[in-house]
Amino acid sequence: MRRLAVLIIAASAVSCSNWQQEAEQAPLPAPTPPPLHAPICAHPTEKEAIDVSALLSELQLITLTCHTNTEYNTLILHLRPALATKEKYLGSFFRRAYGKRGQLEHDKYITELANLQSQFRLKSGARFCSANASMFDQLMPLSTFEELATYAQRKPIQRALAVNECRAAAKPKTTPGGKGQQTERAWMSAATPMPAANPPPGYTWGPGRASFVPLQQASQVP
Repeated sequence: MRRLAVLIIAASAVSCSNWQQEAEQAPLPAPTPPPLHAPICAHPTEKEAIDVSALLSELQLITLTCHTNTEYNTLILHLRPALATKEKYLGSFFRRAYGKRGQLEHDKYITELANLQSQFRLKSGARFCSANASMFDQLMPLSTFEELATYAQRKPIQRALAVNECRAAAKPKTTPGGKGQQTERAWMSAATPMPAANPPPGYTWGPGRASFVPLQQASQVP
């Protein structure tokens, strides 16, 4: 009877251990859509700064939750120039979007981002630390602001602000008398013979000159 009880306890312990391992290995829940919406579009560098700000907030949450202070401090020192660039472009976006309220809205955004990511951590449970354990090692080889932005865009990080990237401005069309028109005239002058100073009797220089229409360069696609 005692042996049976020991076997039951051992089986329960193994079952609990297996369940815990499976729970930690299960994928994290998907991030929720950002609740905030920017009132204007963002320039490419500003959009990248918003992505990097979400990544940095995630790293801070990982540090507080999983006690990775040493890894965090080492990484921040390594990325200091790139993070300074992030702050410059992020501040620029909020000043453009909100004017005098830019700093206030910036602070509100950072607070909302931290709250949303904390809720995401709670939903993730014990999986949160194990799923993010390798992030510091993945980021250490990176050094530039652009590399950080690319990494952040590929990670399923909880974000707080939805923003559209501004379209690239279309190149202006050539106006009559502009450079394109002058080029056309020069080409026609070189390709079409001009009439002789004294044409033969009965010879008329007709209007049938060759026409040349230069190809217009396609507008850039953002």
